[in-house]
Amino acid sequence: MKELLIKVLTIKDIPLRPVLLFWFVSGFILLLPEQWLSHLHVNKLLQSYGKWFGILFIASTAMLIIKIIFKVIRKITNIHIKSLAVAYLKNIDREEQSVLREFYITNQNTIEMPTDDPVVAGLLNNGILYRVSANGLMNITGMLFPLAISEFIQPYLTKEILDIPKEIDDAKHQALINNRPPFVERISAHRDLRYGRW
Repeated sequence: MKELLIKVLTIKDIPLRPVLLFWFVSGFILLLPEQWLSHLHVNKLLQSYGKWFGILFIASTAMLIIKIIFKVIRKITNIHIKSLAVAYLKNIDREEQSVLREFYITNQNTIEMPTDDPVVAGLLNNGILYRVSANGLMNITGMLFPLAISEFIQPYLTKEILDIPKEIDDAKHQALINNRPPFVERISAHRDLRYGRW
């Protein structure tokens, strides 16, 4: 049973184009009227290899059905994951707000953050953030990876959710700077030390 399940799961990795080609050719030869096959000079091919065309048609049909099922399941799962992420976003705490505000403060789409930080890890696990690259950098602040806000989350990421005032003066801007995540200062200090900017 386990081996059968593994085989079924590997079908989804088979490219769609060759499966469609086998399905179309075998179905074409099997289902066309005999008169048409004679005109195309493939009637003898069907007589000699009809059984194999039948097997190929059944196998490719089964593969197509499995691939369609996997695609539907994947789509439903993605919709469910996105809905959970949006619901989570509406109830983020102050620490999570401060992490997400970094993208607003720095005006960057991608920022290096320590993924072993509990707050950052929580945003990653809930689909709010995602890793832009699999390559990270280890330093005194933790394991740094380039992170970005998930594209489907961005329309929901309002100033209200991030606790950013609609109108910002110098005092309010300074208040945002004073409430940045603790790792920001550590990363900045490490870079100053690394590049001799003391």
